[in-house]
Amino acid sequence: MKNINYVEYIRKHISNTLRDKQIQRLHRLYEDYRFVIATETSLIIYFIAWTPYSIIALVQIFGNNFSLYHPWLMTICALLAKLSMNVNPIIYSIILKNQEVTVVTLHEELF
Repeated sequence: MKNINYVEYIRKHISNTLRDKQIQRLHRLYEDYRFVIATETSLIIYFIAWTPYSIIALVQIFGNNFSLYHPWLMTICALLAKLSMNVNPIIYSIILKNQEVTVVTLHEELF
């Protein structure tokens, strides 16, 4: 009778261990998915912000003095490009808000 209880205990222990590993794996997968979403969003905003600036710069390189007639257009394109650099930390902080807590707890466990 005691041997049966021991076997049952081992089965429960193995089952709980496997379940915990599965939960941890799914949690890491969810965090990776959120990081991919943040990276994709950042990349899309980067392309949207820098495309007008690069088009205006290419037009100027190939001989059309576009900025002499429309200086406000070059200014708007430059400000939009600079805005993309300020939006990146905001995107990462919104989408990865729980990631920082994990890093802090790991840091506290190390020291």
